[in-house]
Amino acid sequence: MNSSNCKYLPIYIIRINLHDNKEKIKDFYKNNEIAILVNQDNEKEYWNYLYQSNNVTKRPKNIQFIQRWKKMEEVLQTSDILVIAKYLGEKKTKIAKISKNTKSIQRGKENEYKIYKLEDVKEFENLEYPILNSIIPHQVTLSPVKQREELIHWLFSEEKYEKPEISLKNISPNLVELICLEWLRSNLAPQDYKIQFQFLKTGGNYADVDVFGQTSNGKNIACQITNSNKKNLLLEKSKKLKDFVSDIKILFCDDKDFLFQGIETISINKVWNDLKNDKRYFEFLEFLVYN
Repeated sequence: MNSSNCKYLPIYIIRINLHDNKEKIKDFYKNNEIAILVNQDNEKEYWNYLYQSNNVTKRPKNIQFIQRWKKMEEVLQTSDILVIAKYLGEKKTKIAKISKNTKSIQRGKENEYKIYKLEDVKEFENLEYPILNSIIPHQVTLSPVKQREELIHWLFSEEKYEKPEISLKNISPNLVELICLEWLRSNLAPQDYKIQFQFLKTGGNYADVDVFGQTSNGKNIACQITNSNKKNLLLEKSKKLKDFVSDIKILFCDDKDFLFQGIETISINKVWNDLKNDKRYFEFLEFLVYN
């Protein structure tokens, strides 16, 4: 079936940690359920504010995972959703559906567990599908997913959705730095830019640059990398890069025509196409898309 005839569903990812209650986590995993735990005084206060606002006179402080749970329930009133469910201590991640208008259930002495039953559950080994570990930061309990949607739908139903193409739009944003670094290391980069070693790891906490190293010509090279074409963001990154002490300064971005004095601009799409058209790197890009 052609995926153009199949509607993409809203996607949410949830991490079932439940304050490390291993027995409860195993029960929810075994029963194909997702759950949040609302048992702290501030959590109960915020829950009551969202669900019984007529009885609350003072607005409590927002609690993100409860707010997002409420939003997810609102989405379910108009659409099926897909859920990526990760369970603390379990070796597999579930991708499943919750149907439109499904009602949540509550369990516990004070109904502190808020629960949904999953449908059409597919399971994936965490070690074989690293994408399912890197979609959102690990400290986030619940979040909508706005990246890798084609791949997630395909993993959920290969019969219903087409396999995503090998394209830049189908890799995680945090992998864009990796492909730029590989390009800089390769013979595809101009000799003056070719890196022989790095001074800091890619994706580190260095505020002003994403890549800092030395070229094969002995020159220091500093790079900012973003898969964006927003002028304000590109200007901000360029200003940081301009003030950084380095012989060569490069901004990798999604605007090949962007100009900033003293900084070389290289299109992310050029980097991607150079790698994709080289047989030695095609498998590398294929792995990034499907894993």
